[in-house]
Amino acid sequence: MNMKSKDFFLYGIFALMFFWDLLDLLLPNVQFVILICLFLIFAFTGNKIYLDQTVLMVAAVVLLHGVVNIVLGNDTIKLFSIQFGAILICYICYSSLTYKYSIQNIFRVYWKSAYIMSVIGLIEAILGIMNNTVFTKLPVVFTFTKYWYRVVGMVKLSSLCREPSFLGYYLAPAVCLILFRVFASELTDETFDCFKKKWQMVCICLVYVMTFSGAGYIGICIMAIVIGYKKGISIKKVMIPIIAFIIAVGVYEFVPDIHVRVDDTLSIFVKGVSKSEINISSYTYYNNFNVAKSGFLKTMGLGSGLGSYQLIYDEFTLGTWSASSSALNREDANSALFRIATEFGMLGIIGIIVFLYKYFIKGKNSYIMYSCAIFSLFCMFLLRQGNYTHGGSVLFLWLYVKCFKDAMTIGNEKLAEGKECSVK
Repeated sequence: MNMKSKDFFLYGIFALMFFWDLLDLLLPNVQFVILICLFLIFAFTGNKIYLDQTVLMVAAVVLLHGVVNIVLGNDTIKLFSIQFGAILICYICYSSLTYKYSIQNIFRVYWKSAYIMSVIGLIEAILGIMNNTVFTKLPVVFTFTKYWYRVVGMVKLSSLCREPSFLGYYLAPAVCLILFRVFASELTDETFDCFKKKWQMVCICLVYVMTFSGAGYIGICIMAIVIGYKKGISIKKVMIPIIAFIIAVGVYEFVPDIHVRVDDTLSIFVKGVSKSEINISSYTYYNNFNVAKSGFLKTMGLGSGLGSYQLIYDEFTLGTWSASSSALNREDANSALFRIATEFGMLGIIGIIVFLYKYFIKGKNSYIMYSCAIFSLFCMFLLRQGNYTHGGSVLFLWLYVKCFKDAMTIGNEKLAEGKECSVK
């Protein structure tokens, strides 16, 4: 593939992800129109459309499940169609636009966008230290910056993302690759030359930490567990959880915002609702947990249909956090696990487990770090992000499968059996 022609589509995808929240702010859902246009250019220039049979089979099951729930009154045609159409369109577009590229090339382009996003975050941090609010509402730059919301005197960085946690999701795969390089260098892909740029690695990690996002810090713990598991028996494997534990304790003790959220979340799950004593984030998470549990029980674990979560929310919500606040995470459940459990029941939960296990690379090779980076991101989504299509979520779902298939092709039967093999 020459850079001037077909790489246009790869860079186009990550440019779209880069400006996803800004585009949505300017004109809701226009990012999907741009993705479709990119796909149509791809198709009309003689490229083949990629359709995976397994995905089509899953889509058929989801469609049947949705139709049954629409008939039963648990879902509506509008809610189902919007979600089903958006997910299917994203998958077909992302898979078709990237299936000919190598995982290495895809992640190189992703790395560049993550680095630029981090640089913008550092500028944001500098302006925050200066308490300079001049650029706060400029379009494209710092549109989502909240200079009054600080942790230990620092602005919670969001760069061009809608909120700090979204920036954490955006940077998480890159951070996981960096942790692999530091703690499990023997499992890294030597052809991935981005590791040679030390300043970029430092910049990405620094901005990730300065999101002061609970989801981001949970992500580091997940990455540490995954890397420790893949590394095998070694001194470093023992060090990884110890270092992760020390960092977690340090964050809990010295970052007030995280301290409050942890305490409040534990308190509300143990003692129940007490709005006057907890923060809005903890209440929102607990409320959506309660909605998901009630919805799951209502359908006897069968699920209420794709897109139906907001209907279940309206039926079982404990109410808003305050008189002035709106229904928080009514559409996305604040957690993919909560939403999947509600909309698909046990079938959805089992499906996620099977999917993550089936396409997780079992052996040890240079593709491991990519697989683990995406796996860690999915775990973060399951815990604290319930939007099915936000900012390239479906792209990483496809890349998880592609990474496994490409590694299988190179590693052949050895990889399929979980044996060690080196992919160069």
